Amino acid sequence: SVVVPTRNHSLDLEKCLASIRKQSKKPFEKIVVTYPNSDAIKSAKKYNFRVVYDKKKTIGNAYAAGAKVSRGNIVLFIDDDAEAPKNLLIKIEKAFANNPDISVIGGDDIISKNSQTFQIAAYQTDLAARPKKSIKGREAWPWLRAACIAYRKTALEKCNFNQNLRGLQEPELHERMQKAGMKVLYDPSIFVYHQRRNSLKGIWNQIYRNGKAKIDLIKLHNNMIAFEDILSVTIFFTSILILIYWDKDLAFGLRYPQFWLSVFVMYFLLKPVFVLSKTGNFKYYTKLIRIIFIKEVAYAFGILSGLIATWRRKLKLEH
Repeated sequence: SVVVPTRNHSLDLEKCLASIRKQSKKPFEKIVVTYPNSDAIKSAKKYNFRVVYDKKKTIGNAYAAGAKVSRGNIVLFIDDDAEAPKNLLIKIEKAFANNPDISVIGGDDIISKNSQTFQIAAYQTDLAARPKKSIKGREAWPWLRAACIAYRKTALEKCNFNQNLRGLQEPELHERMQKAGMKVLYDPSIFVYHQRRNSLKGIWNQIYRNGKAKIDLIKLHNNMIAFEDILSVTIFFTSILILIYWDKDLAFGLRYPQFWLSVFVMYFLLKPVFVLSKTGNFKYYTKLIRIIFIKEVAYAFGILSGLIATWRRKLKLEH
């Protein structure tokens, strides 16, 4: 079963659906999950995909609904702005056949061939971090991404996606699967072509949502708090303190705001160098400075927004 959760990405969605229809091995069933009255319904019918409705209008529920109704013994989820190479389903089926103990197989999402320069620059952070070889076992879980991931149906019957989540639904599911003793494989030879955001605004919106969703994830599994979560908030609040107390003799220990400001500037100048030292594509340096800055600030704002939303919900319950 191939499941494509979507909203209104009609142009990218049609490319995705067309790539599934062109597979060397035809899928047992093709499903588009969207909400009622979405323009994705027309595209789904055009390519003979079954339409399943996400009535809660949360990404977690969209994935959960697709997993629940799917009937294939393998369920592949693919992003609506990704395109599958013709042999994707064959590779996935073969990987499961060769690894009967594996419940989840994740693949890579490489940059689309027709991508713009800005998108290629944004891709450098993924290119630098992603493993180049297959990983099996506990270390593989962090590398699984929603753009290209397949599950045994039996695994989804034991653990399904959290219907209430508005983001990061797959890491939350994988945390429960890991605790249940399920095994995983990450294989970069299994991949889809995946669009990156083509503007700073697009990157901001994506990363901001991830930061906000991370708070909901931590509330469910407090062990999933990461170093970058603390770092982002620390940088954000320290920057605010520097601006507020710039002319003061003492700013909560920040006696020399110019020094701390220079540290932050050096951080955002040097991090792209570290990333590009792994990819070798230094021509994207100037663009990557802005992209990394926007990513980290957006993530900090997202986490802060998630904390505020949690605090407000707690106050409402108390009153």
